Amino acid sequence: MTRLRVIVLLAAHCGFRRSDAMRISPANFDQQAGTISIDQKKTGRTVTVPVTAHVRALFAAANQPASSAHIYAILKGRELSTGAIDSAWQILKKKASVNRHLWIHDLRRTLAVSLYEISKDLRVVEQMLGHQSLGATIHYLEHRDASKLKPYLDSLFIPDGRLIQ
Repeated sequence: MTRLRVIVLLAAHCGFRRSDAMRISPANFDQQAGTISIDQKKTGRTVTVPVTAHVRALFAAANQPASSAHIYAILKGRELSTGAIDSAWQILKKKASVNRHLWIHDLRRTLAVSLYEISKDLRVVEQMLGHQSLGATIHYLEHRDASKLKPYLDSLFIPDGRLIQ
């Protein structure tokens, strides 16, 4: 599933939305800087993000530095519809026995949460995702796991319920 590997890596490692990951070509990749620049489909803004070694390897495998063909199509040999990508994603989730409700976009959220947990810097996450406001970034970081909040609450209060000063 090479075509899906490209899109998954672009979502998980670079934070691209599926629609943008499907449009990325070698012409978007700056090998010297190690970045990808693309006009986001949703916002129309140009974003430039750094790439990981895994993503860099995809562009090296394509071996077509100036091509405007989509990177996944170069590696797969043909263009695919959004429906075909979604179908491949469903098959991959089933094979991997992961949550059937997982979307490719959730990989973008996972990157955002992981970046924040490491950096504790909202601006780093905002820049990586290409957001215009911290409000949009914060939405990506909302905790959906109550067990992660409990240690913070426990550290705020002493056993009799009074706030630690």
